[in-house]
Amino acid sequence: MKFDLLILGATPAGIACAYAAAREGLNVLLLERYAHIGGLPANGLGATDISRRDATTGFFRQFVERIADHYRKTYGQDSQQFKDCSNGYHFEASVAEAVLWSFLNEYPERITVKTNMQFDVRADRLAKQGNAVKSLTVLNRLTGELVTYSADAYADCTYEGDLAAAAGIPYRLGREDVREFHEPFAGVLYKAWALPPSEGSTGEGDHRVQAYNYRLCLTREPSNRVPFRKPQNYNPDEYQLLTDCWREQRFAGIPGRELFLDGIGFLTNIVVLPNGKSDANNQHLAFLSTDLPEENYPWPEADWQWRDKFAQRLREYIEGCFGSQPMIPLCLRIFEPGLQSGVLLPMSIRTTTIFPATFMCVKAVVSKGYLRSLVMISRRFILVCVRRFIPPVLQPVAMLWILMPAKKLNLANPLWRDSSISAVNLTRCRMRRWFLMPSTMSLSP
Repeated sequence: MKFDLLILGATPAGIACAYAAAREGLNVLLLERYAHIGGLPANGLGATDISRRDATTGFFRQFVERIADHYRKTYGQDSQQFKDCSNGYHFEASVAEAVLWSFLNEYPERITVKTNMQFDVRADRLAKQGNAVKSLTVLNRLTGELVTYSADAYADCTYEGDLAAAAGIPYRLGREDVREFHEPFAGVLYKAWALPPSEGSTGEGDHRVQAYNYRLCLTREPSNRVPFRKPQNYNPDEYQLLTDCWREQRFAGIPGRELFLDGIGFLTNIVVLPNGKSDANNQHLAFLSTDLPEENYPWPEADWQWRDKFAQRLREYIEGCFGSQPMIPLCLRIFEPGLQSGVLLPMSIRTTTIFPATFMCVKAVVSKGYLRSLVMISRRFILVCVRRFIPPVLQPVAMLWILMPAKKLNLANPLWRDSSISAVNLTRCRMRRWFLMPSTMSLSP
């Protein structure tokens, strides 16, 4: 078959490109390395990060409208699922993939999709005539067969930019120097979350790239959980910083609107999705979370053998965080045997990588240098206590006190520790968090 356009990468960009080209009458070949199309939205990234939704246009606007229509038609306008989809900006991975397929299925005669097709940056995988690409060869990951395709035009819509690099398109890696484009946060920068740059920030350019992590799909629903498993290469020493930070309640910034910052929330930043699920991202307030800073530096220019090895390494590291309970030796967690929790590793290898854990946590805090265990109380228990032990006339004042944010923060240390917060404010902060939020968070596919 003759193709007008060959697109490498069935990411949202690749799907949008294919959809627009087919709408204009072009015959399109869309190649994807993994078994699923959709990139990150179809693999765990269900919470859209955009501050001005009224500026949303084009293909993305159509995408969120179809997401919203799905939850409205499936569950109803007044359902919790429709409310949790946040007008289409929050969604489950399976729904995102189905919606993205709906775009491609509008032009079945013009769009050909082939999955499990891997392009490698090698001299024998790309044919050029002058500066023009004439054909490319991909590896069928299921059969091991090499297949060559050609088209009049090519689009690189991968996350790595492998086709562009192989074609000789100039690129650069790392952080540019602050003096190059005069961007205030360019170059070497040490900055706690929600605080100004700290000592040591020079603005100099270097080779470093941002850390990578999986967007975990967690759930409270018992029927939709799978157990964590302890990784084969588990090394407890990797989590020493995590246990130290937990014991000392040390954060990499100022806590703000995070839904959960105790227990599992100390490891991952949680955003609620429909059907009791969540998008759990790297916790920006933790020094150690679900990524591996610096270990991912070779990824952009590495081959797929190295990338797959790193992906497995990151998976096992996350399994160690959630499944191996590194807090147990320090008595900073209590695990309730009946509470089963599990998580599906989201990314494009999600169909083969469900991995497990079981827990509920006791919170530990430091106040003026003394370690104090503070067991979280459910919202109902807080209400019962207020109503039973506080005179009715004082109950509104008590609830207002619980809901007020704690303000006694010591910002002298750029890494920010909450050791100077009074025990009273710590208690109020945690009571407020658990009064406003559901009392149980667990994990799932």
